[in-house]
Amino acid sequence: MLSAVSLSTLTCTGKDIVDANSQWDDIKGLRVRNFNFKADSGYSTHRQIGLIAQEAETVSAGLIESVADVAEDENGIKTETGTVTKQLKYYCSLHESNKSVTGKHRLE
Repeated sequence: MLSAVSLSTLTCTGKDIVDANSQWDDIKGLRVRNFNFKADSGYSTHRQIGLIAQEAETVSAGLIESVADVAEDENGIKTETGTVTKQLKYYCSLHESNKSVTGKHRLE
């Protein structure tokens, strides 16, 4: 489900999925949480489910990337704010309907 490969676009097919060495202890160490984003975050504030990057990083640092926060002014010019956000790199999900795995999806 989660892996640490390059950030290039990820496209998998069912044939690309093979059993990994036992990572059960790592998987059990990931805490699935319910949370709400702050109203001023720019994200929907409805109840969400997912992993908290800082918690997942303690289990497997390769799952996490740090991204410089950027602000955009009224002219569309973007500048770094000096702060950094930690986020999961991506996930890959199997769609039962077509038996294919696709996606580089940023989890925020």
